[in-house]
Amino acid sequence: MKRRHHPGINQKTLCGHEATKQEYLQMVKGHIVTCITCERLFKTEEKKEAMIVEESHNHVSQQHA
Repeated sequence: MKRRHHPGINQKTLCGHEATKQEYLQMVKGHIVTCITCERLFKTEEKKEAMIVEESHNHVSQQHA
């Protein structure tokens, strides 16, 4: 069974594999991801973004206090 990845940048997967244009477009449309490395990287990125949003919110709150 072929692994399905999260799309990255420059027509590559999130875990760094090169993809054809057709494969990349399929990833962008969305599908069930079966690549464990892509899943871990995606979850890590989500956590980082959540932390950045929380920090910026706290920073704004401190400025108004």
